[in-house]
Amino acid sequence: MYPKDTTCGVADIDTLRTINVMTDWTERAAKRMKDLDLRQEDLMEAFGVTTRGAVGHYFRKRREPSADQLIAVARRLNMGVGELVAGEPVPNDQSQVLPLDFETLRTAIVATKEAYANFGREVEIFEAAPLIWYAYVERAAMPRFMSSIQLDEFDAMVSARLEELQEHERAKRPHVKIGVKSPAPSKAVKKTVGNRK
Repeated sequence: MYPKDTTCGVADIDTLRTINVMTDWTERAAKRMKDLDLRQEDLMEAFGVTTRGAVGHYFRKRREPSADQLIAVARRLNMGVGELVAGEPVPNDQSQVLPLDFETLRTAIVATKEAYANFGREVEIFEAAPLIWYAYVERAAMPRFMSSIQLDEFDAMVSARLEELQEHERAKRPHVKIGVKSPAPSKAVKKTVGNRK
């Protein structure tokens, strides 16, 4: 029925395992809803629908949710996307596989460029890659259309993250004063060194 090799050639993902795991998300969501005392109506906004019946279509598997909807549902249920979709808690939500969306990526890159410009620096792509990824993941979890105020807040968040990363890098570097001579060794040290010959 299925081909023997079910691995996706792009990312070496077992597509059959992914399909099987994703079909179980409804059970995990229903369990979490019960724990949080939520009803299907409480997930209408996350799914982007206006009726409880439309939410029911997702839970009865008549409709498949998009990645954006799963992210929104996971947030509403106070759980990671990995926990919702795969049943495995993921310690760092930034490790989630997200579908690549050009507009979201463009927004992330622009925010990263602006963050570097705020610090008077040019963007070096390999250095900036973690910040671009951070910006992409954060932007993907936000509403598709945002006001200019929300976009400014997003840019400020990316700039703050760059500042954190720079502080972390500075803390890792040894503190060396350039242009300062080290003190001359004392006579006792010279004598000890001289006796070793």
